[in-house]
Amino acid sequence: MIERLFMQIPWYYMYLITVLYFTIAYFSVAGLAVLLLKRLLVAKSANKISAKGASQTQVRLEIKRSFISILVFGFFGVVPQQAYLHHWVDINWAISPYILPLELLAIFVWNDVHFYICHRLLHVKWLFKHVHYTHHEAHVPTPWSAYSFHWFEATLLSTVMISAMLIHSFCYVSLLFLPMISLILNVLGHWDYDLYPQKSHDFLFRFSYRHSLHHRRVKGNYGFFLPFLDNIFNTTLSSNK
Repeated sequence: MIERLFMQIPWYYMYLITVLYFTIAYFSVAGLAVLLLKRLLVAKSANKISAKGASQTQVRLEIKRSFISILVFGFFGVVPQQAYLHHWVDINWAISPYILPLELLAIFVWNDVHFYICHRLLHVKWLFKHVHYTHHEAHVPTPWSAYSFHWFEATLLSTVMISAMLIHSFCYVSLLFLPMISLILNVLGHWDYDLYPQKSHDFLFRFSYRHSLHHRRVKGNYGFFLPFLDNIFNTTLSSNK
């Protein structure tokens, strides 16, 4: 049934459904993160990374730019659908309890590897000045920064799913998992709180700290959740001084 619906729905409906999905997901996840910051973390004196908070002007601009990114992300569903219909990629419509966990892990790792590659590219001088600087105008990141991109950056990042599909025939559940886990990590990576300040820089769950350093110092910490690629390619920022 899911396969038949995926194949038969017109591409423009797929686009609208995908835009609606990303809109709801963005405001739900980012909004929940803001609520947690106000109600839980601040109350418990969690370790805020930046001394100053973001202005309301910055937040409004981030939300406006995120709408543009979401319009680009609408093709996140259309491109895989059309690639599938033209037999350029394949999708596994059966769920295997043995293979699915491995696929989810692979998707999770690929999401971080793809981000690192794109992020390093966006820090090439011309691309940073004309494209990626839009995102870096948020010197103090917020949950609303998660989708605050130039349209070209949003396009580049949206290739994460189709590039994975060109390599392997993933289960549809794994593919649906990708945009949501990416958004959740993106929001948490931008909320500017370090929940584990006593841990080492490479501790996995200090990714918010690592990415806030990137926003402050620009060069370095190009990975997101996983610190390994920064360690391998010597692009780690280990201090906020």
